[in-house]
Amino acid sequence: MFVFAFFLIISTILWFLNALNQNYLTNLQFPVVFIHFPQDKINIKELPNKLKIKINADGFSILSYKLSSNFMPLKIDVSSVDLRLLSKSDSSKLFFLTNNLTRNLEAQFSEDFKILKIKPDSIYFNFTHITEKKVPVKLISEINYKNQFMLKNDIVIAPDSIIVKGPASLLDTIDFIKTKKLKLNKLSINVSQELMLETNKNLNYSQDYIDIDIDVEEYTETKIIIPIEIINLPDSLSIKIFPNKVNVKYLVGFSHYGKISDHEFRAIIDYKTINNNLNSKLKVQIMSIPNNIKSFSSKPSTVDYVIE
Repeated sequence: MFVFAFFLIISTILWFLNALNQNYLTNLQFPVVFIHFPQDKINIKELPNKLKIKINADGFSILSYKLSSNFMPLKIDVSSVDLRLLSKSDSSKLFFLTNNLTRNLEAQFSEDFKILKIKPDSIYFNFTHITEKKVPVKLISEINYKNQFMLKNDIVIAPDSIIVKGPASLLDTIDFIKTKKLKLNKLSINVSQELMLETNKNLNYSQDYIDIDIDVEEYTETKIIIPIEIINLPDSLSIKIFPNKVNVKYLVGFSHYGKISDHEFRAIIDYKTINNNLNSKLKVQIMSIPNNIKSFSSKPSTVDYVIE
């Protein structure tokens, strides 16, 4: 029984090797990449990423190809193919016959491969002239900070704009380039990193990433008392308000603590609102605050008044 099984295995292997040594006709899918486009033009038509090729090759070559998972794509040199006009009235739309690629593609295979047919039989292009535009970068982020921490300075984006090249019809629709979403949770340390951009495959970018710098620091709470200013008051009138000052509490980073002036805040009451609020309290508005504070609150929010 053992001897029979041994010879059965040997005969099966010999039969398999003999079968692989024969030539076969088969269809295979090959990845392709297009290179050497015209420098001043860009193709806006979707191109195939695979070609279906009917080949004649021995079993060993076919098996080797099918077992390979890291084969290189076939390269199609656009500058060397015979491009033809699809319509005499439109010079931007061209095509070429893929059968004309046979010799070029066979050179990228082993000698055992012979190409018999290629599908699709034609590949179409739609070329348009390339224009360029300087586009600002927009940071897309979701950042929250650890308790008692805040952003120290504005987030730095470098570069803050990039050069984008492509068809004018597409560039006209772009006002900014978004970054990939940046997510940072309970941030308490400075961050410096690269961030990829959201790109469009039909456009060329001077770079596809930006650098960001985020500086954070601890903050504390402080308060000031500022006078309330009355605006739009006629020269012939006088008005008294009670109280005439407002308390402002705000959060400020340690690096700016003690450096903020009372004059950077401005609290007002608009006389024009009295006509709509006769015999009622007047609303206090905080019209100006420093850029480097985290948040603020003020009291009182309304005051009494007497017109003289």
